[in-house]
Amino acid sequence: MLEIAQGQRPTLLQSTANRSGIKGSGNWGASMTNRERLKQFILAEIKPIEAAEPDEELLKVLYLAVDGLDNLDFGQTDEIFAAADLGTRGVLPATAKRCKAQAIGYVLLLKQMGFSVAKAEEEVASRYGIEANNLQRQFPASRSY
Repeated sequence: MLEIAQGQRPTLLQSTANRSGIKGSGNWGASMTNRERLKQFILAEIKPIEAAEPDEELLKVLYLAVDGLDNLDFGQTDEIFAAADLGTRGVLPATAKRCKAQAIGYVLLLKQMGFSVAKAEEEVASRYGIEANNLQRQFPASRSY
């Protein structure tokens, strides 16, 4: 099994390698893709679930994920990995939402630090490289504090 220094927590890959019986230095997945690593991790997690009191619904989902990962290698996107159809526009809607939430958070933080709302919006907008009125238009929720 993998050697882990006393007092150190094993990494996720080391833990998975230990559970699945993989011997090596901890770099057992160095040539694996992230998709292959995820598949190996899921398969390693399935074994103890099947050995204990099996949760059939969980096992079904895990096996769907493994099959879905295999199918992605052949260009097929199964439902488990398909993007949700939320009617959003743009190439990266999740990234846009995260940026929006982050901008609102920065405005709120600056407000708590004593900035006026207008000055906080101006500061955040300048960091995002846009005008303050564009910040208000793109992130209207930032005006709701």
